[in-house]
Amino acid sequence: MSTQQRDHYVHLLCAGLAILFLSTSLQIYLGFQDKSEGTAYLEWDCSNSSRTTSSRWENDYPKLAKTEMEQKINFCKLYEEYSFIVNATDARIAHIESNITNSLHPYFNEALTLLDNEKRRNLHFKKLLKKHKVKSIAEYYWPLTIFYLAIIVTCFFGDRAIVRTWYHARHEYQEPFRCGILYWLITILISTLLIAIYFYTSACQTNKTFIAPPSFYINPYSWSLERGAGLGLAMIIAIPMTRLWKLTRRDLVPKSSELNLSAPDGKCGVGNYILFLQIWCIVPLAGVLTSCIIQFRLFYYSQDGFDPFYLAPSALGLITILIYNVRLAHKAIVVRLRYEQCIAKQYPTFDSLLDAKIAPDPTRDFIGETWWKLPTSIFGSLGAAWAVLEWTGVTQVVLEAMQ
Repeated sequence: MSTQQRDHYVHLLCAGLAILFLSTSLQIYLGFQDKSEGTAYLEWDCSNSSRTTSSRWENDYPKLAKTEMEQKINFCKLYEEYSFIVNATDARIAHIESNITNSLHPYFNEALTLLDNEKRRNLHFKKLLKKHKVKSIAEYYWPLTIFYLAIIVTCFFGDRAIVRTWYHARHEYQEPFRCGILYWLITILISTLLIAIYFYTSACQTNKTFIAPPSFYINPYSWSLERGAGLGLAMIIAIPMTRLWKLTRRDLVPKSSELNLSAPDGKCGVGNYILFLQIWCIVPLAGVLTSCIIQFRLFYYSQDGFDPFYLAPSALGLITILIYNVRLAHKAIVVRLRYEQCIAKQYPTFDSLLDAKIAPDPTRDFIGETWWKLPTSIFGSLGAAWAVLEWTGVTQVVLEAMQ
């Protein structure tokens, strides 16, 4: 790796980490400061009977003030519904328990079943009632910190793995990593999408079931800093994305003159390049699909506390990965076409080809002999892996942790 490449990479990584750390630290500081004052938090405490219906936006931005009022009303209305259901189920449980003393009664088993159902329903709504409040700073930022660390570690080791696998594939084509137009385009695109998604979910939606400390209507400064943290995260994510895109340019695809039909590796001397394409076609797709499935399952099992619009980042990530996969598969198709051109040039007749001992198509293990084998193998492998995770109970543990 050249000095220029090392400097660009380190500078971008450090800049992203610095922005992420400073933004998050200021968020936490403002969150503690705002909570010590208590005004904004008390306004969203549905158990507080003395809360007012005022808004900091009513003089300058009446539309935002109206949305905030609707959020508060709907949020506390849901709190009242949960409280009513909990009280009603508590009364029914007490009534059933006081009347099922005779085990010989013909409806004794039915009463036990009804009691069990009421207890489960009561426990479910008690959990919802407990969670139906503004999250504490620790409750919100510990999972967020773990999420940030997971993204940073994944991007760092992913980028190092891209460099390593590329060195084994085409070590003679090492080039410096420059933060050019492509890098900043990816960074700005990710940041803009995150801002749009979280502005909609935080400032525009009226049926809120989840309120965080940096919510737009609780602390708009913390909300803005969280978007700044999103910029730092986007800068980190864009590093491996930019590198992989640049390393899959058409001019870096092995040329026909580089294909050796009698190479000792049996893959015309380009086996490592095809392996590079294969690895980075499957691994990112598996990661993003797993994230999408877990978020969908989380939404399915906890519809009262999860907004489907939060699936948008995973959906956009999946679309991005599919674009990359098409690009990677296209490069394999280019290698296949050049392999066929090389055969046609060296063996102009079919008889001469039959007598020759040449290596098979080097892309056969990646894209298969027909177009449908690649997606079939990818989704088949992912389906089998997901079935194993379901069977071992890993997904349930992850879902419970996320809830």
